[in-house]
Amino acid sequence: MKNINTQVYGDGKEVDGYLLKPYHQKRIQIAFKILNKHCKKAYINVPRNKIKVLDLGGGTGIVAHQIKEMGFNVVLGDTEEKVLKKSGINYALMQKNNFQLMIRNFK
Repeated sequence: MKNINTQVYGDGKEVDGYLLKPYHQKRIQIAFKILNKHCKKAYINVPRNKIKVLDLGGGTGIVAHQIKEMGFNVVLGDTEEKVLKKSGINYALMQKNNFQLMIRNFK
C-alpha cells in the first residue's frame, strides 16, 4: 500500500510556490490537456460552464482559477480552512465521519 500524503501545508504558500516551478507547470498543462480531451468526447454539445470540475486538495485555488478561466464550473475542496479563505470566495464546511472538507464553488 502506498503512503498517503497527510502533510498540512499551513497557509498554502509552500504549495503556491512549487506550483509555479516548471516541472509542476508542465504537470498542470498535461492535466488540462487530458481534461479538455475527455470533455470533448464525453460532453458533446454541452457548454463548458455546465460541466462541473472538482479540484480536491486544491488549497488556495491557483489551479481551480485556471480551470475556471478555461470556462468550466469549478468546485474546490480542501481540508484546510485558512488556505481556502485566501482567495476570498465563499466556501462551505462538510463533515462526515470525523473528516472535514471545505468546499468552494467558483462561479
